[in-house]
Amino acid sequence: VKACLAAARWKEAVEVLRAHAWPGNLAELYQVLQDACARAPGDRIEASHCPFYLRQAPAPPRPR
Repeated sequence: VKACLAAARWKEAVEVLRAHAWPGNLAELYQVLQDACARAPGDRIEASHCPFYLRQAPAPPRPR
């Protein structure tokens, strides 16, 4: 996962990941990152490698 994340296209993929609340659920975040790395044809994660529910769902309000 680390090697794949190091080469991620952060402008696309991180925006999708940041939009999700991740309310203390690091296990879900880690699983999403593992899946995105597995879907990526090379060593770059793009927004299209993130799950559909993250790309399509409106972002819930973030706690402050």
